[in-house]
Amino acid sequence: MISANTKHSVPFKGKRSQRLAALKRQISQIESYDSRVGDAEVVDHDVAGELPPLIGKTARRPALHELVANTYLDQPAVREFTLALIAFLMQGGSLSQKGHQGMVLWCQRRMDSAEFGNLYGPGLKALGLPPECFLIVTGNRDTDCLWAMEQGLASRSFLAVVGAVDHISLVASRRLSLAARAHDTFCFLLPIHQGQEPSAARTRWRIRSAPSTPDHLDRKSLGLPTWKLNLERSPTGRIGHWTVEWDHAAHHFHLSRRQSSTRRSRADQEDGDIIAFERAG
Repeated sequence: MISANTKHSVPFKGKRSQRLAALKRQISQIESYDSRVGDAEVVDHDVAGELPPLIGKTARRPALHELVANTYLDQPAVREFTLALIAFLMQGGSLSQKGHQGMVLWCQRRMDSAEFGNLYGPGLKALGLPPECFLIVTGNRDTDCLWAMEQGLASRSFLAVVGAVDHISLVASRRLSLAARAHDTFCFLLPIHQGQEPSAARTRWRIRSAPSTPDHLDRKSLGLPTWKLNLERSPTGRIGHWTVEWDHAAHHFHLSRRQSSTRRSRADQEDGDIIAFERAG
């Protein structure tokens, strides 16, 4: 509810259209929304060498963040990235800096458990997460999961609250956003089918899996988990895309080494550098 005592409050007098316009301006000021989002510049941060704001040196303050799969087949990649993000926040990000100790609430529908499976203990350990820190809630409908998420945020008992739902309305996302900010808890929303629908999430990320960099000791072994991240919405209007890897041993994200080597190779060719070859024969 908007208080009439805020510094942004305005007298709602006059015609209905005028009152509505004044209310929209007040909400925009309260949320510090940048009206230049439509003119935002898309930055290739793989070239700039910058990590995304969520996983940079200083993670964003707790809020509602929307993590969307690029395609339906990328749903497992979104879940894996979310788990790696929680591990980062617990070990090296905002949650560790605040000294939080607690659980993670993971909510999903029963049909999604059958489609994508449940959290797997050894897999959590491989990402650097203790399985005993997860409380899993399975609901029959989206409303069940959203209710559990809101209750989990209000309890202040969790480091982070995660919800995988099919669809979510603007009103429901607004309730989660307000609860996340009020109770200082990270909330990650994983909609199964989501395009450009309105949402109250602070940021919207579109995620898909990416080829990993082969291990330098064994070229045939699996590399580090790698994702392509597209930031589609942010409160500052700055958007961009990254390719990142997760190092579970160091609990840290870094830009893909595969992309870095590709950029160096292209830069050498553009600069006209001489490439040395071994003599044949």
